[in-house]
Amino acid sequence: ATTYKHYPLRLVIMSATLRVDDFLENKRLFPNIVPRVIKLESRQYSVDIHFNKVTKEDYEEETFKKVCKIHKTLPAGGILVFLTGRKEIQYMVERLKMEFKPKQKKSQKKVTTNEVVKEKQESEDEGEGEGDEDMDVDYNPVQVLPLYSMLPPEQQFKVFQPPKEDHRLIIVSTNIAETSITIPNIRYVVDCGREKQKVYDPHLRLSTYLVSWTSKASADQRAGRAGRTGPGHCYRLYSSTVFSNMMQYATPEILRVPIDQTVLQLKALGIKDLC
Repeated sequence: ATTYKHYPLRLVIMSATLRVDDFLENKRLFPNIVPRVIKLESRQYSVDIHFNKVTKEDYEEETFKKVCKIHKTLPAGGILVFLTGRKEIQYMVERLKMEFKPKQKKSQKKVTTNEVVKEKQESEDEGEGEGDEDMDVDYNPVQVLPLYSMLPPEQQFKVFQPPKEDHRLIIVSTNIAETSITIPNIRYVVDCGREKQKVYDPHLRLSTYLVSWTSKASADQRAGRAGRTGPGHCYRLYSSTVFSNMMQYATPEILRVPIDQTVLQLKALGIKDLC
């Protein structure tokens, strides 16, 4: 008869923001032995944190302005932008592409004197300062890429490839880029400070996604993305007061949503003893 060796189960729990004490002090999980804790110190360069003086509600517009300012005024380096969901990301990607689309040369476009005077008058009416030559400046081209969990794998892999020559890489992502992956050559991080969380609505009796403030641990993880391959900068689009009022850690999902779907899935897999 064939004999099989049964090896003991070895479980490795990995996390960048795990509250270790919650596990070590849980006698129900580990009644007889305390598990080993192994800390892996990754190389981290210095990251300068910049807060906004005022926290504005329209974080999408603030994000767009900040990314444009970085590209126009700061040295070369990739930009990683954190937004909350797919629709926001797709809109921001298209908007940035249009903003830094190579401008048509003057020789290719004939403009009459009356049109020039009219455009200048419209700019002054909109409050733009005199001598603003931004419309005539052709900035270095950009390569803007989205990143979120539902994106096809072949498109997700593009963020790891070097950008085109003389192009600045701009990646607009959800919190998937906080800890799951490390994108090379990121020098600037723009953090809107929000994320989508799955919560239970007792009135609708359904689980739904709401945009809420991120935790301090998540904010620190986002900032750290700018210091993986060299010194960097993190621009938080909220004030230091807002940051100080954030939760230290996010509430675990098991405490935010019902577990009925998880229980039914385990039952379907044939797991009977759930106690």
